[in-house]
Amino acid sequence: MLVHRDFGSGYAARIIITKDNMQFCNPNRPKKYGEVNLKTYLPDSKNPHIASVFKEMGLVDELGSGFRKLAKYTKEYSQVEPIITESEIFSVSIPLLDLDKIKGEKKEKIIIDVTNNVTDNVTDKGNKNNIIDLIKTNPKISQQKIGDILGLNKRTITRHMNQLQQDKTICREGTAKKGRWIIL
Repeated sequence: MLVHRDFGSGYAARIIITKDNMQFCNPNRPKKYGEVNLKTYLPDSKNPHIASVFKEMGLVDELGSGFRKLAKYTKEYSQVEPIITESEIFSVSIPLLDLDKIKGEKKEKIIIDVTNNVTDNVTDKGNKNNIIDLIKTNPKISQQKIGDILGLNKRTITRHMNQLQQDKTICREGTAKKGRWIIL
């Protein structure tokens, strides 16, 4: 909300959560008015300086990635796309599943699947970004030290680092004890 906010407006950003909907409202300087089509929307940076700080901290990705994630995770969670409206108030409305209408094992499976899916995607990417940042700071850092800093066990760090190596994001040069990590 900080990255997309129009700081010239005194309107307070809001998050409204009801039983069947979550809505995020932010003051905005609109390019267009009306409902946003996620397939044709061209993002533009409203606060490029704030966005670059958040990007350096690993809290945001490239321009427009938030819309893609929003569409993906909303569809995974509630089986529909979010409703995004642009005017002086930028509004994102996310329909929520009515779990009261779903019974028994199906309800439990939906809750477990959605929670695991969203949590894995969000936290894994954040952890990998944090690992890369630590390697940039100290290429000789050990997996144990990375785990200690991030509060993750060595097995989780090993899994993330193996994935980063398979994705050709990092590689190891030298021995396990005296080598160093290289960001590709």
